[in-house]
Amino acid sequence: MIGLLQKAGINHQIVYPSKRNDLGIYENFQNYRLIEEPLLYFPGTGNFLDPLNASFRYPYVDPYSAGTRGLFLKGTAIGDFKTALPVFDSIPLQPYEKSASNLEARIKFNEHMDSLLISSKQILTGYSAAFYRPAYAFLPKDKQDVFTKDVIKSIGNSDKITNIKVENAGLTDGSRNLPLNIFGDISSAELIEKAGNKILIKIGDVIGQQVEMYQEKKRQLPVLIQYPHALDRLIGFTIPAGYRIKNPEDLNMNITDKLATMGFISTYTLNGAELLINIHEFYKEIYYPVDTFEEFRKVINASADFNKVVLVLEKI
Repeated sequence: MIGLLQKAGINHQIVYPSKRNDLGIYENFQNYRLIEEPLLYFPGTGNFLDPLNASFRYPYVDPYSAGTRGLFLKGTAIGDFKTALPVFDSIPLQPYEKSASNLEARIKFNEHMDSLLISSKQILTGYSAAFYRPAYAFLPKDKQDVFTKDVIKSIGNSDKITNIKVENAGLTDGSRNLPLNIFGDISSAELIEKAGNKILIKIGDVIGQQVEMYQEKKRQLPVLIQYPHALDRLIGFTIPAGYRIKNPEDLNMNITDKLATMGFISTYTLNGAELLINIHEFYKEIYYPVDTFEEFRKVINASADFNKVVLVLEKI
């Protein structure tokens, strides 16, 4: 690969990253056992390529190889003699806006009002898509279908899924950051409960099961996340005729840290029989020190708390 780049006249440098999930490379301590898997850096674009990783495509590399420093071999020449100068420099991660796990869902009752019909679209970009695309590249078709159904099932907690469609699933689609779109229609009785004349809608489950962080012991280590990312969800719910939502204010949540580097923000609007929920969750950094752990935990638990939101429909 390096020979081809040289032949094409493409400026590049070999980089040995200090991986965040392994022993790091220290600038003042030589340990050549850690100089193993290289990246390629392109000064003309400022981006990297992970040439030994079958899952990622330029400009995405293993996220644990980024957000750190690495040993750059910068080429130079003395007459006809070519060599390289070793220099430590930063390996940045792609910005958080480029990696998203977004959701668009439209929800209404079926004609018997015993199930919810959910039209869903999941939109994945950046790293969030890169971890899904290998399934479509390397699994046989029947296994791909099972994988896709599992992804869609997380929205409605139901196996009754139709109209499945996947767009931009190719590995090379990631180079242009085309969104990996996963569509599916779900019929779910699991999100409904009856309580006398009231109907309970487990609207919080539509965003999928979220992680909870509860611990009594004091946190000793900083929080490291895999890559910066955002999650935007747009959920529309059609209120059936003759009913109203008793507790829409339960949808309002606004939990962010002091510097607005992470947060979970949920709002709603009512337009006649249409309830529209907007959720924006984001993590702009990969490193959160111990003294910010309580803020981090509140944001993580906010999404888990949203899972518990149940809308109460009562007759008008």
